[in-house]
Amino acid sequence: MFNVTLEQDGSTVTIRPKGMLNARSASEFQAELAQMPEDATQAILDCKDLRYTSSAGLRVILALQTRMDKCQGTLVVRNINDFLRETFNDTGFSDFLTIE
Repeated sequence: MFNVTLEQDGSTVTIRPKGMLNARSASEFQAELAQMPEDATQAILDCKDLRYTSSAGLRVILALQTRMDKCQGTLVVRNINDFLRETFNDTGFSDFLTIE
């Protein structure tokens, strides 16, 4: 099962995905991210409860990074587990994502 919550505090939106981000859930994740306010200049992707992402999930994360780049905003990825760290390293995502 997968779900995601978005919380806005001023121009910062915290995104909290939970579960497995795969081909089945990526469209739900993308639809939720489309609800982000236009004035958001910082996105925090809190991965504390995200156990896994497939290439479909990586595409959505890449689209989020692109969106933040276009508005000269920032995306910060936090609380990744070892599997996500390895995935980001292996795919080169760790080269352009800000991971804390």
